[in-house]
Amino acid sequence: MTTTLKEELGHTTEQNDNDTIQPIQTAIAEVNITPAITETSNFQIVLQEIPLKVQEANKLLEDYREDPDAFLETIDDTTLDVQLKEMAGVSEFVRDVEKSRKDIKSYMNNVRDKLLETLDRRLDGASFRELERAQSDIKQLKKDVEADRRAKRWEEIRTTFEANVNRYTLLGEFAPELADFSRFKLLFPKLVSGAKTRNIKESDHTTVNETVYAWNTAVELIKENQWGLSPQDMNQLLTMFKQNPSVELVQREGRQLKINADAREKSRQEAEARRIEQERQAKINEQKRAEELRRIQEQEEQARLQRDAEAQKRAEQQRRELEERSRQMAEQERLRQIEYANFGGQYKTIFKESFPRFIEYLFNNPAYHDVHSSAQTKASVIYDIMRQVEHQDSIVTRETAKDPQKVLDLVRYILDA
Repeated sequence: MTTTLKEELGHTTEQNDNDTIQPIQTAIAEVNITPAITETSNFQIVLQEIPLKVQEANKLLEDYREDPDAFLETIDDTTLDVQLKEMAGVSEFVRDVEKSRKDIKSYMNNVRDKLLETLDRRLDGASFRELERAQSDIKQLKKDVEADRRAKRWEEIRTTFEANVNRYTLLGEFAPELADFSRFKLLFPKLVSGAKTRNIKESDHTTVNETVYAWNTAVELIKENQWGLSPQDMNQLLTMFKQNPSVELVQREGRQLKINADAREKSRQEAEARRIEQERQAKINEQKRAEELRRIQEQEEQARLQRDAEAQKRAEQQRRELEERSRQMAEQERLRQIEYANFGGQYKTIFKESFPRFIEYLFNNPAYHDVHSSAQTKASVIYDIMRQVEHQDSIVTRETAKDPQKVLDLVRYILDA
């Protein structure tokens, strides 16, 4: 069983029609391989012996399972040893099978590699590898040509742009970023094209003239400050304009900043009026407490003069109770003021002092105190707002005058709380 395939080549050839490999037709070549195996005589002998040895082993196992006692009486070790030796002789051929399989795989790999090497040599001879580089070079050349065209055309636009910037000096004074041509290019990237047929037209120069003129007009509106905005709001408006330059934005945001400023001032005045009212009410309460204390003191004095010990005792008890009530009331008022100050401070930024009475309404409803952390409470407050809008005398109606935008702002504040 040590004879190799090469030594036994030519003994037998097997080829199954079902194993025929169809030729492959590619764009560059046709490849046709016909698989054929010439078996060795030893391989053929082993293939015939294997079924016999398997049958003999199965027969011994069948006899044993059918009647183990009778099998043990009749079988001897020599018979089993002979059987094992014969099977071992056949199974030793497994090593030759495995080695042959590896040799066949190596042989086929070499055939494949030779075929591909042949094709690669043909491609190299035709400069195929350089085609991809040449294609990449042409693509880059096309990009460079378009970039050069765009650069030249931007230079044509630059002349018009800078002439306008020099004409409208306010733009460079208040918004120097917009006077920079590189920023203009970022804002209008499609104004210039690298296509050969897309030359700069008169309409392109007109676009530049109109754009810079509109920017300058917007800067003039900001400088005039017809809304009477504070320096802080003016800086905010100018920043928004630089980010999105347009006359429409300046007009729209200028009006909105004015509305916001008026709302803040109104809120401040209302807060000051509430503070004054609270101080007045506190003085009234203090006067009432002082008058009550004087009345009790007079009673105590009368009781002392009348030597009425019991009356004196009751008066003293009343005085202590009044003092305790006064102390408790003062302490409750102090704690309430602290709690309200903390509550108001918590929502001061959120409500921008635009809805002060609604803040107090939230404060007076303990169930709403966690509106900043509970989604359920936010939903409850928003539902409350929607219901109050339907009533003329509600807090929400007085705060918003049923202005849909203000109602939406109030709801947005609750969501952002």
